Amino acid sequence: MSESIKKFYESDFYIIFICILTFFSWILNLNVHGFVFITTLGFTSLFFCNDFKAVIVTLLISVMSFVDITSNVINVYNLLICVILILYIIIVLYFFIHKNFTSKVKINFGNLKFGVLIALIVALLGGISYPYFNNLLLFRLFFKSIGVYLFYLVCLNGLKSDYRRYFCRMLIYACVLVVFEVLIKYSKGNFIYNVLYKQSHLGWGVSNIIAVLFTMLIPLSAYLSINSKYDYIYIGIIFLAAIFVCFLISRGNMLVVLFSLPICLIFAYKKTINKKRYLFSMILCSSICFLICLIVFLNYSDVITSYIEDKLDSGRFDIYKEAIDRFKQFPIFGIGLYRDKLIPTLANYGSVWQWHSTPLYILTSFGIVGVLGFIPFYYQRYKLLLKNISVFKLSCLIAVLSFEIYGLIDTMFINMYLNLFIFLWLALCENEKPQKQLSENFLSKKTK
Repeated sequence: MSESIKKFYESDFYIIFICILTFFSWILNLNVHGFVFITTLGFTSLFFCNDFKAVIVTLLISVMSFVDITSNVINVYNLLICVILILYIIIVLYFFIHKNFTSKVKINFGNLKFGVLIALIVALLGGISYPYFNNLLLFRLFFKSIGVYLFYLVCLNGLKSDYRRYFCRMLIYACVLVVFEVLIKYSKGNFIYNVLYKQSHLGWGVSNIIAVLFTMLIPLSAYLSINSKYDYIYIGIIFLAAIFVCFLISRGNMLVVLFSLPICLIFAYKKTINKKRYLFSMILCSSICFLICLIVFLNYSDVITSYIEDKLDSGRFDIYKEAIDRFKQFPIFGIGLYRDKLIPTLANYGSVWQWHSTPLYILTSFGIVGVLGFIPFYYQRYKLLLKNISVFKLSCLIAVLSFEIYGLIDTMFINMYLNLFIFLWLALCENEKPQKQLSENFLSKKTK
């Protein structure tokens, strides 16, 4: 019986099952109930499995169950969440005591530890000289950052096998779940209006943030397509991801896809063995996508053209100007991450400044000290991706760069959820075995 449960946890059917549970939790507005049930299911896997693979899956996908991520978690269910956290801690301790400490496994704190630590310190100092500085809100930043780093540690130390392809497939299933959530959201009311005016606030994310998942899916699906007997399926997924980014009308992500899509396909084509089938699949899928885009544009050309002209910059240029003006006022430590809600500003987003640009966010919120403090963080990140670069690392590099490039016109730094995916790819790259790196070196003629 326990062996059957273990096989279920380690299979793709488990991911699909978690996606189904997440979808119904979202559509039924269960929020915390669904999240607690799904994550508990994942942590229970530690009694049957030898690593954290199933836990990581549930932590990443279950967040998509929140149709309301603001009120219920903070106010109503605090006691329930505390009890569940204690339960999770007990299960994790059991896992380490019985399966790790007995084999004297040392904890690997990762190549990113100093960069993360320095970035966190300068972030906590951000706004220290600002008149409206609120140090209580910094606890939120501290615990969120620690949570992301602990997730990175779990991925780094809790995976005992090669799960690169497994987690790439997990992203595919997660994006399928997102497609269903978006379509249901758009179907409420005028479908065309909802598409054009991006009425896809799912609770856990909005259209631009959701589109980032699909831009990251493109290079990772290209990796899966290389030398796969199902390469045509993965090529189809690549083009569908690009189409869905357009469907979400995320213009920044469209630009990212415009450059990343041909790079990924050309590279995958050069690395794959069955080039004729691969080329035929690319031509077929690109032709179908072109026809879809042409039909949509011909039917809604006036609406689309007027929308693009009306929404050229979404007011970002005015927000950028305000951010630079604020930096000039407080250049050393910036104005901090959180703002007083009573202060009028164009960057109005609850209690958090929203400068719509990660570089400007770091500059304005943390000042010159912050910019200097974040250099080691990004240096270690890309040093890890570029060292002994392999096919998988190159795919992750394009995925991370897609995330970063879009961050030039939106604030990716404070999106803790998408950062979980980024740190998962970084941990998988860091765990990649030397023999895998050699056999999959992107300069070699053969690819495993």
